[in-house]
Amino acid sequence: MLTTTASPQPNATAPADPRDEALLERLARRGVSRLDGEADVAEFLQGADEVLLFFPERIAQVPESWDVAVILPEVLKGQRDLRAAVVPPVAGRGLQARYGFRRWPAVVLLRGGQYVGALEGMQDWVPFQQALADLRRKPAGRAPIALHAGDSNASCH
Repeated sequence: MLTTTASPQPNATAPADPRDEALLERLARRGVSRLDGEADVAEFLQGADEVLLFFPERIAQVPESWDVAVILPEVLKGQRDLRAAVVPPVAGRGLQARYGFRRWPAVVLLRGGQYVGALEGMQDWVPFQQALADLRRKPAGRAPIALHAGDSNASCH
């Protein structure tokens, strides 16, 4: 599947937003590991059967990131065999193409280190749980190829 999308553009000169660090700390207190790059992800995946990787964006750019950060630990309570980690925005932008998601925030399911699927954006509680259950029934496969365009109306011909 070939898709195009506009992705939030990082603003390197923007001041740090304390809400971003608060989101990461909140998740850490609830047992969600923090992965700061490809090496951390590779280490986290070793020996894991199923893993959820949460890719938030800076809250000032994508406020839905906070919403997903709030519901994710609640969803995980019923999924004892599912490990989860958060990939902060800077590292996440570097890994986005690898996992093929187009929209922030995203939750990517991996099985045995292989891509299964992604939940993009914010969903209500019940649809999120159902979408995750549906993903867990899918076989592992290849991540879609996400092409990024500066224009949200871009299309691939």
